[in-house]
Amino acid sequence: KVWTMRSASALFAMAVAAALRMVHTFDPVPKFIRRAEKAELSRRLMQYGLCYHDVMVDSPAYKTAIARLPEEMQEARLRRIRRAVDLNVKKIVLPESQWVDPWREFDTVQNLLEYTQRELDEKAELDGEAWFANGGDITWFEYDVDETWFWRGIPDRKPATPKLER
Repeated sequence: KVWTMRSASALFAMAVAAALRMVHTFDPVPKFIRRAEKAELSRRLMQYGLCYHDVMVDSPAYKTAIARLPEEMQEARLRRIRRAVDLNVKKIVLPESQWVDPWREFDTVQNLLEYTQRELDEKAELDGEAWFANGGDITWFEYDVDETWFWRGIPDRKPATPKLER
């Protein structure tokens, strides 16, 4: 068969389409690597008696969410962080008998963090300070438009594009 430019471009288009379908169907990081990474993170957190959210980088949403936690959870978090710093300075780790699950408070704090982030994003949207990825009309934090109050009752409303200063 003689290959023409038309058949070669059609073949290329089919290959690109197949590659795009593969990108959307396959996770780039295999599950066994994710499990191994989570196991290693868990081990390192347990060595110092920390929970997952104790080592997150402070952001405005995170600080607000931590402030909204019950007083006992806030005190326990501060004690865990102080103990971890002390253990790290002394170059020792907790004995395995004192290790606890680092994911025990994950759901509580994560739900509160997501709720707080939605509130801050709503405030930024209402103040006209919303940040959009790539200058487009999709914010970096995906909203559930049925759950977010300022989207209700506004049919086909697209957020305002950010003002670019030159």
